[in-house]
Amino acid sequence: QRKLEVYGPEFIEVIKTFLEQKKRKKKISTYKKTLALYNKGKTVEEIAITRGLNQTTVFSHLAKLFEEGEAIDLKQWVDLSTIKQIKIAKQALNNPEQLRPYFDFFEGKIPYAQIRLALTYLEINP
Repeated sequence: QRKLEVYGPEFIEVIKTFLEQKKRKKKISTYKKTLALYNKGKTVEEIAITRGLNQTTVFSHLAKLFEEGEAIDLKQWVDLSTIKQIKIAKQALNNPEQLRPYFDFFEGKIPYAQIRLALTYLEINP
């Protein structure tokens, strides 16, 4: 009981730090796997099937990789006119963080994946 009182909080912090680092490494690894398949010319659908992921997850990986400076061409999935529309919506909606307000704004006519990619594009290219 005494050791728990004296060393418990410090020990728990070490465990938390270890688990957080492990989680971070796993995420980095999953993005790199997606990037490797993308660089081999695989489509989003092929990447999703190969990795056992849904396409939305693959699009989020590609957006994250783009943000981190990887040579991902987001405009192959979302054209400039859609990006411009989303830029206008972003201002009209007061820059919400969630995707749902954009989806509702466009009455479901622009898929979530395109919204996410356009917003990512706009973060780098305002």
